[in-house]
Amino acid sequence: MVKVRHILIVQTIMIILLAFASVYFYSQMQKFNGSQPQDYSLLSKKISYGAMEEKSLAIVNFNPLKIVLEDHTRGRGINTSIYVENLRNGAYMGIGERNEYLPASLNKLVLAILIMKKVEEGKLSLDSELKISESDRLSSSGELYRTTDDEIPLNIVIEKLLSESDNTAFSILLHYVTEEDIEFILDYYNLDISLDFEGGESRKHSNTISPKSMSNLFLSLYFSTVLEAKNSEYLLSLMKDNVFDINQIAGLPEGVEVAHKFGEHYLNSTKIFHDCGIMYAAESRIFYCIMSKDMEKEDSVENAAFITRSIYEYVNAVKVKYGTK
Repeated sequence: MVKVRHILIVQTIMIILLAFASVYFYSQMQKFNGSQPQDYSLLSKKISYGAMEEKSLAIVNFNPLKIVLEDHTRGRGINTSIYVENLRNGAYMGIGERNEYLPASLNKLVLAILIMKKVEEGKLSLDSELKISESDRLSSSGELYRTTDDEIPLNIVIEKLLSESDNTAFSILLHYVTEEDIEFILDYYNLDISLDFEGGESRKHSNTISPKSMSNLFLSLYFSTVLEAKNSEYLLSLMKDNVFDINQIAGLPEGVEVAHKFGEHYLNSTKIFHDCGIMYAAESRIFYCIMSKDMEKEDSVENAAFITRSIYEYVNAVKVKYGTK
């Protein structure tokens, strides 16, 4: 009996020691993974939680990039505006970044955010079948214009909206938001655009946007300020699979991802081309927005490709020089 008692005592001690070891190991892993914050009350929470490394040398100086892009725009006499921001620390540069342009199809991103709010409110689901009326079928669209279906799931419509900038998708989704919804989201983002297909001023809005103001939409998705995180991620993921393949056009290396929205409007004398998005290059997160007008489409695309490539090359060069993240 004494021997058995000793064995039980030893086993109990071992169990207690293993429990303490497990708790200690778990706490250390949580600390390592950044879920247990350090006590740095005066620093950014990114440092406290390990989301950004101390002494990371993240890019703060975009002036050399600005010089390159200013030489490019002046040398060609092109009408373009640019805004670039490091989402890790807020450092930025701009060239005419507050100049106003017609939004073209950039307003589709505003509508996509509104629709996902409807999903979160339970008024829609990604499986909801949306009706397509004949008036919704716009010839400037792709597959949705030609489809013989009378209804189509929301997830397909919103995918076409962002990945293909489909105008029929835009027309369908407009039926599911109200004027109050639109005014709420425009006020939140401090935008003065119109959610319609008109090329000029609307009844209430000047219908213009700048590269700097466009950053509000992408930063809102990146930091998930309006939508739940899973829905912000969903919209950004749709914009990675884009018919305007900026990765290929700009010659970006494999492994670099870009979640972006392009917009174009070529009608009569109006010539508008925009591309705005977030570039994911290793640990770097760089927002960019390029807006241009009065240029032929081929020239606008070439311009966007040069600027996007220049942004990547500068970010990569700084990383190599300083070992930045």
